[in-house]
Amino acid sequence: MSLMLKFRALKVIIGCVLLFFGLSIYLSNFYDFDILFVWWLILFSLLPLVFLSFNIDYIYIRIICVLTLVTQSISAPVFYIYKDDFYWDKPFTFNFSGAYEIFLKVFLFNFYLVLFSYLFRMFFKYSGSNKNYRITDWNNGAASRILFSNLRLPVNNNLSGIGLIFFLLLLIPINFWMFSQGIGVVGVQPSPLPFKLVGILFYFTKYIAPLLIFSLFYSSKRGLILVVFLMIYSFVLGLSSLSRFSFLIVLLPVIFVGLCERRSILLFVCGIIISFGFFFITYTRDFVYIISDGVVSGNFEDGLWIIVSNSISSLFSGNIDIKYFLIIPLDIINRVESFQNLVMAQFYDIYMLTTPLAIIANSFSINFFQIDPDLHHIQWQGNILPSGFFNGGGLLSNAVILGGANLAWILIYAFVVNFILFSFEILAFRLTFKYKSPRSIGVLLTAFFSFCYFAAGAGNNFILSMYAVVFLLSALPPFFSFNK
Repeated sequence: MSLMLKFRALKVIIGCVLLFFGLSIYLSNFYDFDILFVWWLILFSLLPLVFLSFNIDYIYIRIICVLTLVTQSISAPVFYIYKDDFYWDKPFTFNFSGAYEIFLKVFLFNFYLVLFSYLFRMFFKYSGSNKNYRITDWNNGAASRILFSNLRLPVNNNLSGIGLIFFLLLLIPINFWMFSQGIGVVGVQPSPLPFKLVGILFYFTKYIAPLLIFSLFYSSKRGLILVVFLMIYSFVLGLSSLSRFSFLIVLLPVIFVGLCERRSILLFVCGIIISFGFFFITYTRDFVYIISDGVVSGNFEDGLWIIVSNSISSLFSGNIDIKYFLIIPLDIINRVESFQNLVMAQFYDIYMLTTPLAIIANSFSINFFQIDPDLHHIQWQGNILPSGFFNGGGLLSNAVILGGANLAWILIYAFVVNFILFSFEILAFRLTFKYKSPRSIGVLLTAFFSFCYFAAGAGNNFILSMYAVVFLLSALPPFFSFNK
């Protein structure tokens, strides 16, 4: 990393530290010193690991450590301020002076990850396994450019942009029709269709289409018109499926371009769009869901346009508490891994369902150990959710649950997680070199996989599919090359 990049990184770190101290003092003046204690605990336990992670060549360890610091430093004070607005049917007493028990387990998990990533690096470097691929050439420079410098992406012709617009215009009526049939709506059992069309449409719109959108957007000129189209379609997909994940995944190409090219205004606008989108999709669910006898159905007869219009009318009629907006940051982070999840994991008894080995095995695939969702929700929040809904945490929550059984399980869990992320990063950059593509593709693949795995905490179908695709493409001969 050059001197200029180190200087920029130092400015970012100093700014974060000043923000920590300033907000801690501010909140302690208006509430009490518990929040100050928690923020200092986060700072002194997690920030050193972030420093250490940036001295290791691998992208995934930096992503995990930074995500841990960011999610907990934001969600912990917000959770504390509004803790009376959260409820569980499972009674427990939580005192913030006992937060050190949670962050001890989080610290151990991240520390073991950093340690294993360093050991893996040493083994891979000196075993001769990387004779054709130098690790530091793979990612260190590319990661530094993405995080602290400009990375100008290739600018191509308008053909991909035109194709993207036509593709989005084709998807919009499909999404409206799927909503009218209840297909792909979170928590709702759709009506059966012949030829397995339900599954085909679901996987196409949720996974294949976003990949095609990213490919077309990446190869286009990425102008303002395309950005606006993507923002509009993100709301269409998110509202038609009532899924905040689907809403966010459409915006990921725009966020990636903003980060690579340091387009601060674009990132600021994306932040506003994401905050409002998460809130509005959650708010609109109340106009769709009908829960009866533990089964969720939907009000699809009125159509998506009328339902969204009713939701907007209700929103601007003043029938909403302002607190609903203030909890948005926690709601967004809760989709990744919030302090609220860690609190619930702290009181989770894994032995009431299965053994700690089940969580570790499910790190590879959730198909290894099927955990009864009703028993899980009783342990997680004290009640049973309607069929089709699932609440749970990510990597950090699993570490806290395992630490509640025995701290030694955290060591084993960190080794398994590190092996999965380490192997994916190697495959991603091997794929990048094989197809002679820009190194930013390898960085993006690794960062995206690490982010999704951090939030999922297990090998779900999406994680497994992404790993399998990258593995196969890196193992098979290249079908084409970016640079002839």
